[in-house]
Formats: sequence, structure tokens, C-alpha cells
Amino acid sequence: MDDYNALPEWLEDCQKGSGSLFPWLPIVSDDGQTLANDARESSKQRGEYQTTEIPIENPERSRNVDLETVPCSPEVQEPAGGSVEDSRNVVDDASEIQHATSCISVEAADSEVVTSVTVEMMDHDRISSKAVLDPKVYVQLTSLRDALLIFDFASSIPSIAEEIRALCTVVGFREVIIVIKPWEAADEVTLQLVETLMKDQEGYDWSSQMLSSLILPKLLSLKKPASRILVNAVLQAGKVHQRATVDALLLPLILNKEGLNVAVCEVLNRIIKECLHADHVSSFFQKLPFEDHQQGSVVCLPCHQCQISQCLVWTEPVFTFFQNILNHQVPLTQEAIDNIVLALDDVAGEFSKSLKFGNFLLCLVNKYASLLRPHKVLLGRVTEMTNTFMTKSILSKLARL
Repeated sequence: MDDYNALPEWLEDCQKGSGSLFPWLPIVSDDGQTLANDARESSKQRGEYQTTEIPIENPERSRNVDLETVPCSPEVQEPAGGSVEDSRNVVDDASEIQHATSCISVEAADSEVVTSVTVEMMDHDRISSKAVLDPKVYVQLTSLRDALLIFDFASSIPSIAEEIRALCTVVGFREVIIVIKPWEAADEVTLQLVETLMKDQEGYDWSSQMLSSLILPKLLSLKKPASRILVNAVLQAGKVHQRATVDALLLPLILNKEGLNVAVCEVLNRIIKECLHADHVSSFFQKLPFEDHQQGSVVCLPCHQCQISQCLVWTEPVFTFFQNILNHQVPLTQEAIDNIVLALDDVAGEFSKSLKFGNFLLCLVNKYASLLRPHKVLLGRVTEMTNTFMTKSILSKLARL
């Protein structure tokens, strides 16, 4: 029995030693220091453990993009009524905001750097990257962000929305939104924010900025069909703020670097059908940058700017969306028709077997024959590049122009 209760020899050897049995575990010893620290100290003495200080490059020298950041108050260096530790926490959080608001140019597969799309911004929105918010204001904003994210039906979202409106007036819209990140809230919260903050005609600047922060980020990352609640929020805002909907939703979404997908296309079709006047849709076509040298002026936050391309990204849902617009008899200018035809000439080879491309081409010839006469030869060449059952029908239509 004594042999049964006895420790193994290797454990008896460890028991006689002064070191720890498992030095990698942070076991607290009687004197309050961890045995892991003791093990590291002994390792240092044996030359088995060493620390290396990594120099940190000056962020001012390494900054190679213009950051859209948050303004600050000088009290952050010596916060009144707050500890130094609180100030450091605020500065750390502010640095994360600066990182989140930067727009980074992504290197394409062909090793060419993709430049950022030109966005329409207010001059006063450009501020120093060294600036941070006042600690008290930042704490208030983070509490509002938590209230939006931890949503329950007992909370009063309209009162929170009014508090956000008041802070936007005092602190600045961009500074408030970057901290709160309302696009991360649930769709139910988005609907209530739209109903509270966008229920009236409050001007183009306010409505376009709200759309770009409440709804646009959700749709930019949308892969599955949008929820009924989110679509309801989009339509409510679109019916009241038509011009802002074109610049802050339609243009950025059609210029998404990943290309328009079916889920977003369905939302855009609802906007065209239920919200916009024909003149606004025609204006949308006028603003579309079909080629690299054209510039599309869109409204978006700096942190989402890197998701938007400089020119139109052609996908099959784009042809479906454009065909839906043409079916509504939207009045297009000769310039818009010219841009469309030239763009079709560039992508015809890529979509030569696409039925959606053929349907759009046939619809274009049927609806806008008078404006297409100057491009009869070019359209004939484009049609001959297609290989679908509609090719002969399109050529027959072009012959009668």
C-alpha cells in the first residue's frame, strides 16, 4: 500500500527542486508573484529567454493616405475631472477610429493600384488626423452605440435618435457617426432611426449623409435577399428624399467594386418602381461613370469609400437592372445613350453568351430607336459578337433603324 501511494521518481525529483513543475502555467505562488515569472527569470539567467524591443515607426512618416478622422478637444491631454488612465483609453479608442475611417487603396490582381473614387464631401468634414473627441463626449457616444447594438423592444430608439441628432448639431455629423456606427445595428433599429431622423424634408446634406450611414453600408455588404424590414426602411427614406437616394444609394451600389449582385438588384428595382420620379432616374444615368476617365460623384463615409469603384463594374444583374429602368420609359439624353453604347462595345465579348445582355440590347433597340441611329454600325458590330437565339432578332431591328 505504501508503494501505491508513493510519488513516481520523476515527481519526487521535481518536488525536491525549487522551480515550478509546469513553468508555462500562470500559477500564483504564496508571495503573490506568478511561478511563470519565476520561470522566465531563471530562463534569463540560463540565457534561454530574452526580450526584444521592436521599434515603432513614427505614424506621421508612415501615413501615405489622407485620413478622414474625428475632431477633438484640447482637453484630451489633461482631462478635467478624469484620470490619466481614462485619457489613455480614450486616445487608444480614438486611434482605432482613425484606422477605421481611413480609406486604403487596394492593389488589384494585375498589380495596378486601384485609385479611390471621387466622393462629394463638405470642406469642414476634413480635419486633422491628430484630433480626438472630448472624453466626456466620446463616452456619451459609446453609450449610444451600445444602446443601438444591444437592442430590445423595451428601449426607446426614437429618444436615442433625437439625442444623436442633437450631438450631430453640436459635435458634427461625421464625428458622431464614425463612433456610433449605426450601420451595425439590427434592421429593426435602422427602420426606427429612419422613421425618426428622415421623416421630414430636412435638406439634401442631412438626408444624403443619413442614407450613407444608416442604409448604404448594409446594402454594400448584402449577399442574401434583404429583410422585409430593411426594404421598408429603404423605401420610406427613398420616397421622401429622392435626390439623396440617387447619390447616396443608387450610385454607390451600382459602383460597388464587387459588382452588383441579385440581392441588391432587387432592392434597387423596388426603389426605381416605388420611390423615384423619371427625372431622377434620368439624372442617375447622367451621373454614371461608364469609363475610367469619367468621375462619378457619390456620397459615402470615408471608411466605406474603398468599397466603391471609380467606374461601372459590369455584371449580369446590372443588365437586368438597366433593362428594368428602360421598361419604365425613362427619358434618356443623347449623351446617356452614347455612353451606354460605347460601354456595350467594350463588354460585348465578355457577355457574348449572356441572355441578360441580349435582353437588354434588344430592349434598348426597341425603346430608344431614334437615339440609336448614329450608332447603327457600332451596335451591329456589338450584336454580331453575341451568340444567343436573340442575335438575329436584334440585327433585324437594327436594319430597320
